[in-house]
Amino acid sequence: MAQRRPQVQEYDAVRRADPSLCRPEFALYPGSVHVAMWSTKYWDIEARQSMRYNLTSPDTRHLSGPECVPNEGYGGFDIDVERLFYRSSSSKLHHRETMHTTYAPSDTVICL
Repeated sequence: MAQRRPQVQEYDAVRRADPSLCRPEFALYPGSVHVAMWSTKYWDIEARQSMRYNLTSPDTRHLSGPECVPNEGYGGFDIDVERLFYRSSSSKLHHRETMHTTYAPSDTVICL
């Protein structure tokens, strides 16, 4: 059976939160839809991360039973990742975003 040529539908530019334009393109196949998004570059983004801080140590647990799985624990920590946004045509910083993450420690498990 010959494969049918997809129906391609193009739409005019759609405005997003930033001033760049986005042009979606849809292709309809039997049982599926393929979408391509076309746009112009607007941001250059740089990422930086802090050193780990608020370091925590793992606890040690002694467990017994046939389902016990030994584990070598590791410590937890906090870290911040900062994203710096520059317009692609400029070296001047436009804005920054900071994301904070806490990684929990994993306990050491000793099976008895």
